[in-house]
Amino acid sequence: MSGRQATDWTGVLLVFRQTQRLLSSLVKQADETWEVAGSPERPTGQDKGQSKQSFIEALWLVLAPHLSTVLASRGVFLATDILQASRRLNAQNLEKQIVQVLEGDVLKQARESAQAQGLSTAGLNVLSSKLKEN
Repeated sequence: MSGRQATDWTGVLLVFRQTQRLLSSLVKQADETWEVAGSPERPTGQDKGQSKQSFIEALWLVLAPHLSTVLASRGVFLATDILQASRRLNAQNLEKQIVQVLEGDVLKQARESAQAQGLSTAGLNVLSSKLKEN
């Protein structure tokens, strides 16, 4: 994915709540999504897991550089869903990467930003609790 494409996707994520909801729904229902919308060449069980993981990793790569902005909005739910999906798919490297990034200052910055804008921090609280789960 080129930098230009990542920028375009990020703009969509940041601007359209419906897009965030759609992506969250796809992440939550990854198993069912791949069963229904599988590729023309039906993947094997091993390939299915890898394609799901690739989808989740791609979403994370788009979201990660803009976390401080996205987490202060409904994008926090998308980040939480990506974390949960990485755990469901047993994508330990991705999960570790997500946790490391989120345990840094980004959650604190997002919380401060949300509070400054008078927004709820409930989603950030949920994400914080999910980080502590193993």
